[in-house]
Amino acid sequence: MKVFFITKICLWCVFTLNVMLIGPISTVTGSLLDPVVPNSSPMHVGIMCIPLYGHWRPLRSVGEAFTERGHYVTYFVENPLWCEEMMHYDENTTNCIIIPSRGAFRDPTFFEKMSLEPFPQKTLFGFLRETVSHHTLHLGDYLKEAQNLHAKRPLSVLISDANTIVGGSVARALDIPSVISIPLTSSIHLGINNRIPNMGSGFPARMNIGQRLLTYILLSAVLVFPPSLDPFNSQRALYNIPPLRDWNELGGFYDTVLLPFIWGLDIPQELCPNFHPLGLLSFKKDRIPPMEKELSTFLHHCTTGAIYVNFGTLVSLNPRQVNRIAKALEQLPYCVIWKMNDKQKKDLPQGYLKKMKEKLFIRSYFLSPIEIMRHKNLLVFISHCGDTSIHEALEAQLPVVGIPFFADQPDVCQRLEEAGVGKYVGHKDVFNIEDLLHAIQWVVQHLEQIKKK
Repeated sequence: MKVFFITKICLWCVFTLNVMLIGPISTVTGSLLDPVVPNSSPMHVGIMCIPLYGHWRPLRSVGEAFTERGHYVTYFVENPLWCEEMMHYDENTTNCIIIPSRGAFRDPTFFEKMSLEPFPQKTLFGFLRETVSHHTLHLGDYLKEAQNLHAKRPLSVLISDANTIVGGSVARALDIPSVISIPLTSSIHLGINNRIPNMGSGFPARMNIGQRLLTYILLSAVLVFPPSLDPFNSQRALYNIPPLRDWNELGGFYDTVLLPFIWGLDIPQELCPNFHPLGLLSFKKDRIPPMEKELSTFLHHCTTGAIYVNFGTLVSLNPRQVNRIAKALEQLPYCVIWKMNDKQKKDLPQGYLKKMKEKLFIRSYFLSPIEIMRHKNLLVFISHCGDTSIHEALEAQLPVVGIPFFADQPDVCQRLEEAGVGKYVGHKDVFNIEDLLHAIQWVVQHLEQIKKK
């Protein structure tokens, strides 16, 4: 029996390797749900999302599109501030239910640990564990609220983020269509295909033979020895929800999938008919808060140009990284707008704040990052290549200098450089002052060409 099992695996690996090195084969597995037939009366759309803004932003844009067309939308979120924002703009056609947070994706130490991890692909396993934890802790909460709402005003469809697995489970329990939203970029492997880099690898779109071979090894390992679905199915069983059949069903790939893919940025790839590229998802202009007056005045006087530095709310920079970025910016004649907390301020070089006083604006929070990026004096955006940040930078036509930290950020940085709209400085632990300095100078020198793309 063991010999047969080992032989089967070896034959599979040899066959797969040969096919993958020759080229991709388009394979679609499983059946797809029938599309939702538009009703003559308004739909009731449910939207669920984990408490991460980068995953919430595209869903909020989708929700706004539904309300704009006269449909009713109910949001299920764990961040009360998101509810306040939504109810402020759409109180007549929007409902927002706050789900009590139980810690998943809310613990700062989790993201500090991810920021310190030297290998971005390893952080994907950390995010998978957190996704399992969120489903385990929250399925009952989301299901209870959805059932109560469904009994009063039946839901037509449930839209959720790809990491919000509770969305698919709740939709299955209520027997309503499920729609999955995937963040800005994604590496979707359909069948036997190693032409697309694995998520977190940071490999270029045109991989060399070594990179393709490594992609094959990692992909085949997952295909032959997939992680167990038991943690998800055991929780679904508690609420009499049918078990997941495979990882395609877990990812929502048998349902309607929304992809904010961007022409010229994302790698051309095969997609199933139920995958729908949407392009950039933008908020309505009247729903974007204005920039702070003090910052607006500061930027107005930056006639030589300004650099915006923002590593989001999840990334934790260590003292060495802060020091390198600060010293590179000090050598440039431009103003600097830097989102930085008090802890990171202490990591700045001695006397830095005094030396840069006239051209440095530091705050721990900005009301409207997109308005900063749109300012005529902005030249470049230094970022970790998070989905939300890059979405806004592309919308504002602002070039990006990327320093990735975890998850798919190396891939996003790589795509930006390949598209000619930014520079990938290098890994968070590898880049130096000269690398960052040269990247910024290159972007400034090619600013006009970049903005035309």
